[in-house]
Amino acid sequence: MTLLLTAMMDACKKDTPLNLQTQLLSVLRGFLSKHLRVHQAAALRSLETVAVQHPALITALISDCSRLVSACEHKRGVGADSTLRQAYCNVLSHLGEAGEAVITRIKNGEKLLQN
Repeated sequence: MTLLLTAMMDACKKDTPLNLQTQLLSVLRGFLSKHLRVHQAAALRSLETVAVQHPALITALISDCSRLVSACEHKRGVGADSTLRQAYCNVLSHLGEAGEAVITRIKNGEKLLQN
């Protein structure tokens, strides 16, 4: 899995068409939609691997990730999941100012999604 992610990120770092990045975003959105609800920690660790190598790609997914994390919590009906949010913060910590803004909201107990 890590080799595949590395190859994908190397392709993105080169002067590749914007279309490739759009395709990768689509694949990553599908991956998150399919796996985050069931395999939360593993899905976020995979996302963190990508974030380390290509933070701009994952920064584009912040709203999608926040929405899915909120949906997981809502589905359980027990409020904020500190383990899930910590795993999400680990991903966000690689995303510069955009990630820090969400981390701050999480630490302040605010909603993940801004209205």
